[in-house]
Amino acid sequence: MFKGHHPTCGSFTNHVLQIRGKTYCAGCLGLLTGALIAIAVGLIYSLDIARFESETTFVFWFGFAAVFVGLIQYAKPLMMKGSVHFFLNVVFVIGAFFLLIGVIEINGSLAVEMYLIVMTIYWIFTRIILSEREHERTCTICEVSSCAYHPH
Repeated sequence: MFKGHHPTCGSFTNHVLQIRGKTYCAGCLGLLTGALIAIAVGLIYSLDIARFESETTFVFWFGFAAVFVGLIQYAKPLMMKGSVHFFLNVVFVIGAFFLLIGVIEINGSLAVEMYLIVMTIYWIFTRIILSEREHERTCTICEVSSCAYHPH
């Protein structure tokens, strides 16, 4: 009945990825992949192996754009495939990380950095709420009445 924690009714094909015959939630896998990449880059950054001083403005605006795109991914035209959903979630997490790096490099203020961390938590909850609303909208128009997830 559920694969990748989504119903198998066919309405959620753009929310899942098939990898080696297994079904995974594209959103969750994208968030996990983005987090792993951000952790790796964060480790490299914190060990002073790589710095972004000369690219600070680009890093900040890339992060801003990536978070924006990650949050608007639930607009219907963007939600065509699971792979797009996966990619946008990877970009969302990496974008939040790059925003933080940009703020650290530009400002260096602990208060501003803490504010951005709080905003990132807010954006994560916003993304979760948008995802839940998309699921509700998808289930509302679904015609499979035997689905346990069906709201009717």
